Amino acid sequence: MIKSEAEIEIIRKAATITVNGIKQCATKIKPGVDERYLEGILEGDFKINGSQRLAFGSIIKSGPNSHWPWRILATHYNRRNRVMENGDLVIFDVGCEYEQYVSDIGRTFPVSGKFTDRQKEILVMETKIADEIIKFLKPGITFKEIQTLTNSIIPADAKKYMQVGLFFGHHLGLSTGDPNIATAELKPGMVFTVEPWYYNHDENISVFTEDMILITEDGCEVLNADLPRTPEDLERLIKG
Repeated sequence: MIKSEAEIEIIRKAATITVNGIKQCATKIKPGVDERYLEGILEGDFKINGSQRLAFGSIIKSGPNSHWPWRILATHYNRRNRVMENGDLVIFDVGCEYEQYVSDIGRTFPVSGKFTDRQKEILVMETKIADEIIKFLKPGITFKEIQTLTNSIIPADAKKYMQVGLFFGHHLGLSTGDPNIATAELKPGMVFTVEPWYYNHDENISVFTEDMILITEDGCEVLNADLPRTPEDLERLIKG
């Protein structure tokens, strides 16, 4: 679970490639474009920048598709090529592999180029939860403590829509599901994701933000900090 300095540098590179790919792909988001087209732009950019292969099948899902976990969408062959429409949100849950090590990053964009007030409200709520988790991370705490914190900060009216695991993420390394021990204390060199999901079928709004975290000697570092996550900055990415 604890990565060497050499491993961390490779993972940093994988994160950088993924951030660049998402930025390039964001400029292609608009009504009338389909999900597989965006996959092509993203995955081509990964390879241009040195990635040997994908960390996992790229998950780019919009509108009604965004309300379903990848494991459900993946069972429907033609459900992964939806044409995006005005008013949709499109979720990126993507990663590349570089020199055997992986990345995994997520963002949510408005297909029209601008979030509605309600979409923005939910995204701000979800990223605030992620921010609070990240601020809490440091050596010595356990994943159980992270879960306790997160359960305490999710707004009551959002709890039934939050799809989360033991510690709201998973370890990264040679795999996007690198081995871990649920009772382990955080130690410098651990790398994992923070990703509180929000799936609201009642309002047809789903948002997803995923960041790669490195535990340091006195706290943590977001390895994909160069990728914007506020509604305003995400809108600017689409405009180029």
